[in-house]
Amino acid sequence: MHRCRGEQKTSQSVRLAPGLPAAEASRGAALALHPSGKEDALFQLIDAAYARGAPATGGGSPSPIASLLPFVLIMLVLYLLILRPQIKKQKAHQQMIDELEKGDEIITSGGIHGVIQNLRDDVIVLKVAENVKIEVSRAAVAQVKNKNRSTAGDRS
Repeated sequence: MHRCRGEQKTSQSVRLAPGLPAAEASRGAALALHPSGKEDALFQLIDAAYARGAPATGGGSPSPIASLLPFVLIMLVLYLLILRPQIKKQKAHQQMIDELEKGDEIITSGGIHGVIQNLRDDVIVLKVAENVKIEVSRAAVAQVKNKNRSTAGDRS
């Protein structure tokens, strides 16, 4: 590489032409410090980031409310689309379990069909066939088929 007299390998002081915008000035400084003297994609990206990074007015930081707004909106959408319907469904299921009575036809979450013979605190005695009774948890009730099926055959 041929060098002229007095020329240094890298220049530490950069002379900028008067009247250049700040982005052009920083590019000139970056080119002067770059050993190959060529402008590459990295320096173009850095210049673009500096040019876009400065706020348009005042020079202050963005308001905390504006920076938290996207998170608040995401939480609101999650609540309205996911949590609220699930809470409603859970309340309706709990109300159904609380309203169970002797003689109701139910289906358990395991798919067992039966008629309620006895209710205790957290246990239901189901009649699934003649002389076949099982105990299941109240939480295992998936749905009520018929409310209070009252026939002469059920009372023994």
